[in-house]
Amino acid sequence: DAGGTVLRLAGLYTLERGAHSAWFKMGSVASSPQTLINQVHYDDAAAAAVAALLRPARAEVLVVADDKPLSRADICAQASRLPRFSQSERPTFTPDEGSSAVLGKVIDSSYTRAKIGWKPRYATFAEFVDQQLEQ
Repeated sequence: DAGGTVLRLAGLYTLERGAHSAWFKMGSVASSPQTLINQVHYDDAAAAAVAALLRPARAEVLVVADDKPLSRADICAQASRLPRFSQSERPTFTPDEGSSAVLGKVIDSSYTRAKIGWKPRYATFAEFVDQQLEQ
């Protein structure tokens, strides 16, 4: 066993990239609007990777995510506050027939934070949007 830490990342995003951007481009998405999605900003994911590299290697899997999962509809509502998306029509979500009513997975990354001493700069996607609007 060579050891080593594996980081599993939640949905990655930046201002230009991520689920929100893809959904706005698609317009219509065959998924439930209420499915919860954990996310993590690219910079926060990179910071978690650095934090993991700076500690002794251990054979473990750690999950990296922000503090609050949002529904697809909420992610789009937050993104629509940004100038880049504010003039665009919000995507519509329509679940596939026969799809289950799965509401997604809620990730708790508190164990990861404690193990590697990491904390995301953007605690939530909404906080990221707020900071972008302040700039």
